[in-house]
Amino acid sequence: MKKLFAAICLLILAYGQSFAHKNCAGIYLSAEDFKQNKLSIIADTSKCKKAIKTDNFFCKPYITVQTASGKLRIHKDSVYAVRTNRNEIFRIENEKNYQLLDSSNLYIYKLEIIKSVPRKTLYTTRFEKETVIKYYFSTTKTGKLQELDLTNVRLACMEKNKDCQLVKQFPKQEDLNKQNESGQFLINEFFNKKYNTTK
Repeated sequence: MKKLFAAICLLILAYGQSFAHKNCAGIYLSAEDFKQNKLSIIADTSKCKKAIKTDNFFCKPYITVQTASGKLRIHKDSVYAVRTNRNEIFRIENEKNYQLLDSSNLYIYKLEIIKSVPRKTLYTTRFEKETVIKYYFSTTKTGKLQELDLTNVRLACMEKNKDCQLVKQFPKQEDLNKQNESGQFLINEFFNKKYNTTK
């Protein structure tokens, strides 16, 4: 009976840890930690909704994280990547936040840039804020981020010793930014069908 009770306790503990691990947010301080999916700083899962303050994260040069021992404020230049409570992944480079959207072949990211755009009125010109989205990719989880265009993808294929002629079969540049119904980018869908592999 004691053994059964101990086994049940262990199962409950393991379930609780795996549940907490699934839902926790945190920070990867190095490329190696990110590669191994090992959070360097784990946010307090009991306060998961406020574990990482996204207003600070997007608008300020530092990130505020609620940990079990209190709040930490970490400058972005010390952070490699962030996982939010919604399980969104952001790589940080030059204090910019690249959101990982698809990792089924190429790792594809989006970067939102807020620009001031001039709008002419009858008597004057005023400036309005506009969000511009750019797409980037890397061939590996911690690889160099490059702008998503057919030339860069072709060169990346050459570096990975893949058939770069295959990229020429991809319909057109404009389709690189398109996603299918499941959220997979068409270029990744194309590669996976041609190579018949998924990660």
